[in-house]
Amino acid sequence: MSFSKLEFLSIYPQGRCFLKHAIARNKSIMSGPAYSRPCVDLEFAEQLVRKLYNFERISEIKELDSFSDRNFYVRGHKRITGQEEVASNFYPNHLEHGEYVLKILNSDDSKHGDLVEAENAAMYFLRERGFPCPLLFPLAGGVDTKSLVRIPVSSNAKCAANKNTLQTAEYEWCIARLISFLPGQTARSLERKMSFENLFMVGKFIGNLSKAFQDFKSPVSLIKSDRWCIENLVSLESCVSSIEGEENKKLVRDVLDRFATSVTPRISLLRLGTIHNDLTVTNLLFDTNFGELRISGLIDFGDIRWSCYLFELATAVASFTKEDDVFVSSGYFIAGYEAVFPLTSQEFELLYDVICARLCQVFLITSEKENECPNNEYVKKLKMDYLMKLKAWSSNSRDEVMSVWRKIGRHRHKLYQAYTE
Repeated sequence: MSFSKLEFLSIYPQGRCFLKHAIARNKSIMSGPAYSRPCVDLEFAEQLVRKLYNFERISEIKELDSFSDRNFYVRGHKRITGQEEVASNFYPNHLEHGEYVLKILNSDDSKHGDLVEAENAAMYFLRERGFPCPLLFPLAGGVDTKSLVRIPVSSNAKCAANKNTLQTAEYEWCIARLISFLPGQTARSLERKMSFENLFMVGKFIGNLSKAFQDFKSPVSLIKSDRWCIENLVSLESCVSSIEGEENKKLVRDVLDRFATSVTPRISLLRLGTIHNDLTVTNLLFDTNFGELRISGLIDFGDIRWSCYLFELATAVASFTKEDDVFVSSGYFIAGYEAVFPLTSQEFELLYDVICARLCQVFLITSEKENECPNNEYVKKLKMDYLMKLKAWSSNSRDEVMSVWRKIGRHRHKLYQAYTE
């Protein structure tokens, strides 16, 4: 069972204890995802791009960070043949790109190929409207942009595959796609701290994204209920046991309680639409060539869904603001968003608690993931980053933070004029 458009609110409107019963019925959320990252190394990835996309020469290939999938940077020359020449009309200027990203989706998400089509449609929709999204490339000799690939489930199976003993190995099916590599630095890798002006402009960019998505018509339903939906935060209570330290556990339980009593009963009052759902410091790219930051890339649409616009903003604020100055910096970020896509009074009142919920969500999931994959440095860093931010956000009251936001927000139109001249 999955709750479409938060159906459980009409059945269990009275907060945490009732929500527990509703969530317990959705065991797929409580138990977490069944997937593991595809077992693909550099050699296997190179074989895939040569076979699926007619690469004549590969000069460089390396793995990129990913939480649950496998992504590989590929530099090389791609041969165009047959029907692909016709298909190239739909992928303008793609022959100019010598840099690509091979994306291999985990086997669990690969079962939902319709959602991949929605991702592709969203990227195409946004590119038409001037957003810097990747290009998609068709398979060799065709027009389809994705392929189901049989992937070994262990390193032993992978060795077997390379020795052509496929019948003795175990496999899983994963979707593979090739997209253009967008140059730029992530906010995480920037050498300098983002200024208030930078944060305002990022907020404005995301506000424009929310505004554009109002006109997006997905080819499939984007209603999906899993642990990465903020509305399902309380379902993660089972992850609390994976947290180290009683102080940290109490901090998380306080956020869970506040969300269940203050946010959940009011979610039905929030505006709904298509959201990217993962606008973090790793999924926006920046160009620094001219001495000032310019957004050069919007990537990773794997979590796209139909949900609350407020969750889009909260996810971005939680990621982009630093723990040493969360309140003023977040105020400029929110002011930029509201300059083009104003919040409703209900959304503004709930924003602080939803930001804390997002911080708590990521901390819980990464804590559990670290126990499963102790050697994943990306997960370790993400966990500690969100824990420190959660502590910083919890150091001041909701009213104090909102007072700072209101003061900055009163000047958002002047800031908009000053920062866009």
